Amino acid sequence: MISKFFGSPVSSDDSSSSGGNVGHGEPSSSSFSPTAASVRSEMNNSLIQVACNCQNILIAGCGGGFDVYSGLPLYFDLKAMNKNVYLANLAFTDLSRMDNKTESILLPSYSSKKVLYAVHADSNNHDLVYFPEKYLCEFLKQNSFDENPIVYTFDRSTGVVGITEGYEIIIQRHGIDLLILVDGGNDSLMRGNEEQLGSPHEDCMSIAGVYAISENVLPMDKRIMTCIGFGVDHFHGVHSSLFFENTSSIISQYDGGFKGAFSVLKEWNCFVLFKQACDYAFKKMPHNASIVSSSIIAAIEGHYGNYHPPEIKDRVKYSTLYINPMMGMYWVYSVKAIANQLMYLSFIKDSQSMMEVADGLRKYRNSLKTFRKPSPFPH
Repeated sequence: MISKFFGSPVSSDDSSSSGGNVGHGEPSSSSFSPTAASVRSEMNNSLIQVACNCQNILIAGCGGGFDVYSGLPLYFDLKAMNKNVYLANLAFTDLSRMDNKTESILLPSYSSKKVLYAVHADSNNHDLVYFPEKYLCEFLKQNSFDENPIVYTFDRSTGVVGITEGYEIIIQRHGIDLLILVDGGNDSLMRGNEEQLGSPHEDCMSIAGVYAISENVLPMDKRIMTCIGFGVDHFHGVHSSLFFENTSSIISQYDGGFKGAFSVLKEWNCFVLFKQACDYAFKKMPHNASIVSSSIIAAIEGHYGNYHPPEIKDRVKYSTLYINPMMGMYWVYSVKAIANQLMYLSFIKDSQSMMEVADGLRKYRNSLKTFRKPSPFPH
């Protein structure tokens, strides 16, 4: 029902701690909150304009873990537009002991290894301490967003070849006509020659894998890359000026490579639902709440500086956080532009495991005489 997404912004207090049904209210008069009778986005940007001409959309976590959650504001907004929206993620979850009731999707190059599962609300990997994909399915099912929600979940050891093969199968299975990769953070914009790359292995594996999908399966212009959580990778040494410099380079070198940026507003229902989904998962995994997702939520709600969200206080008590308004913005690019600026793409494109990705990146980095330093940025 459209009213599931539209109407008055629902309070995050409306759902119980066990993930009870999302509350509903009267239609809001806010220009950002369409009435229940409307079928349109709360967002108005180039990404939604592309999505308007598509019907079956895949939102995929780029760097694993909670990255698929970083795409949830888009998920809920696109569902409100009556789009068929599917989810995928690169897992930090241990998939080695997955139950037999969860579908394992065989990939051509991995006949003796299971690396892709269709995780659902009842999936059991016999290690539920960390399983964000399962808990997302539980939330979506309990709140009637999908009768049988699935998060296609890749083992993080897969390699670029497996990412490509897996996404081609998912795309063909559901008739996907738009794929949106989502990175929680902005280290996916690092080219490879910077002093610090953050945590590049999962990001580059997803980017290279999606870039290599056959044009006959999905046209290149229907592959979008987004990142949200500007500044969270400062913890891993990623410098914001290099993010800006790399974005500027994409703008100058690739027509349509950068598609703009836009903020998620706290008044939007798609944000409130995103927060509720995260809260549900955090309660299921109290010792593994996401620092990235918590920081994004805090930024959108107007916190600033070294603010430590309660759910992650123990994890970050010795760290300095840089919560800021830009942390709640989606930055949107073409996958083609991001992949083409990845200077070690040729070193990893044929990898069939995470170990081979790491080896390829290491060989590229060892070939460099110097690393690119951040330029002074006075603001």
